[in-house]
Amino acid sequence: MEFPSSLSSNERAFLHRAAQSLGYSSKSKGKGPNRFLTVTKKDGPDKPQHSMLLNPSHNTLFVIHNLLERFPISNKERVDMQLSTRSAASLVSEAENALDKNKASGRLNKGIPVVPPQRGSSEHDAFRCSLPVQEHKQEIIKLIRENRVVLVVGATGSGKTTQIPQFLLDECHKNHEPCRIFCTQPRRLATITVADRVAAERGENVGKTVGYHIRLESRVSPKTVLTFCTSGVFLRTLMAGDASLTTVTHVIVDEVHERDGLTDFLLTKLRDVLPKFPSLKLILCSAALDTELFRQYFGSCPVINLKGRLFDVKEFFLEDILKLTGFKKKEMMNHNAEAHETKNKQKSLTEWCETLKNTSVEEEEGTSALSRVPEDSSVLDGEDGALNSLPENNPEQLEPWLVREMDSCISNIFLNEDQDAFIQLFNLILYENMNVNYRHSETGTTALMVTAGQGFLTQMEQLLHMGADVNIKASNGWTAADFAKHFHQSESLELLKSFLEVCSPDGSTVEQQVTVESSNKEEELLKLYHQSFDDELVDLDLIMDLLHYICSTSSDGE
Repeated sequence: MEFPSSLSSNERAFLHRAAQSLGYSSKSKGKGPNRFLTVTKKDGPDKPQHSMLLNPSHNTLFVIHNLLERFPISNKERVDMQLSTRSAASLVSEAENALDKNKASGRLNKGIPVVPPQRGSSEHDAFRCSLPVQEHKQEIIKLIRENRVVLVVGATGSGKTTQIPQFLLDECHKNHEPCRIFCTQPRRLATITVADRVAAERGENVGKTVGYHIRLESRVSPKTVLTFCTSGVFLRTLMAGDASLTTVTHVIVDEVHERDGLTDFLLTKLRDVLPKFPSLKLILCSAALDTELFRQYFGSCPVINLKGRLFDVKEFFLEDILKLTGFKKKEMMNHNAEAHETKNKQKSLTEWCETLKNTSVEEEEGTSALSRVPEDSSVLDGEDGALNSLPENNPEQLEPWLVREMDSCISNIFLNEDQDAFIQLFNLILYENMNVNYRHSETGTTALMVTAGQGFLTQMEQLLHMGADVNIKASNGWTAADFAKHFHQSESLELLKSFLEVCSPDGSTVEQQVTVESSNKEEELLKLYHQSFDDELVDLDLIMDLLHYICSTSSDGE
């Protein structure tokens, strides 16, 4: 007698002692997982004895066949056991071939109806009792018991997907009735998650009473009574023959309102086979359904409507996510430094405006802004707008003395109303190749902005002819029109309006050029993010930060 290599060292030691006490000889051969133990009679005959033949009944053969399908014998076990009879070897081979065929084709394994065990307690019991479907439990069970086909229409959150199969299990356990239930789902992920949830609510692991079967993956056992599967797997099982429904007591088709091809074919097949199996019950579940259409298709089947329960959903947009997670990329940090510099410029410009208000002297009534224009400031006669084609000067790339001179001219025009500063300003633009849209290094203002704010109309015309951009914004977000409006220079506004009507290609007006002085923090954060990341890509870093925030700040289910 040869014992398999699956025995432990303690078990082999026990066999050695038992053989010795009975007068047999024992010997172990091999190493590690290939170590066998052989027991023989001392001085006994070497002629092998005939094997004992068993004649099991038909029911016994059916049970053995199903066990071999679910727990096939491996090659190692076959070698260890040294199957000598041709019938046993063919039985194992047939079972293995059937299992491989089912896995490859995505078919459900055969089984027999059994009485489901009693459900265990779980932490989800209180939640189950609060679902709207619980109010209709007895009504649903009664309709299923009295009718071949039942239509269940329940809104989202009613609990029909997870609770109706459990109603059937509990009722069969209560009445000691064997059952075998298949529940179809349109998608693989839904099949797995619903099976896990139902098993958890029954206080057990998936693969025991509750299991699932999808293509190339299954979690079932001989004890499985409720199997969740995809519509495609169940349809392929039916294609192998109607006999696969012989041992099935209930079929639940969920989400029938989606009307995908597999579900429609499945319903057609089920309607055809229902007359062949009088004990088969069909339950159709949906969130939104044309009930009259399905009632006519299945012969005026009863319909039960369940109320739903909507859960509060709070919307979060990208700017909210950026604010909650505090997400910052390197590019965003660099841009944030630029924003900080802009803020400092805005502060300087605010101080300018306050200084101008405090030191301004009311002019004599009736004096116009044109009387302040010097006669020798028109040094640009004959010039065109070609100067605008020059690139906007960056103070870091200019010689220090040019930056000082341009800053001095702009500040003197705005703060001191220095008309002589225009002469130096135009000389720098014409002869030193300074850009007409040069921004003050501390405030971000241009010559056109300060000129519009002081109402120097002639100089404004000259700057516009040189190509000054009316759309440029200072550090506080003001354009030239904003400066003119803020300092009540109505004539400057009219001049800008006339210029825009003639020169603006998009037909924008001066009112459209007046910008909002400030924006909220979320918009600034969103703008900063868009400037540092391509919207066509998926930001995996942001997703990881969001997942970490959710896991660290919220409890389960929230």
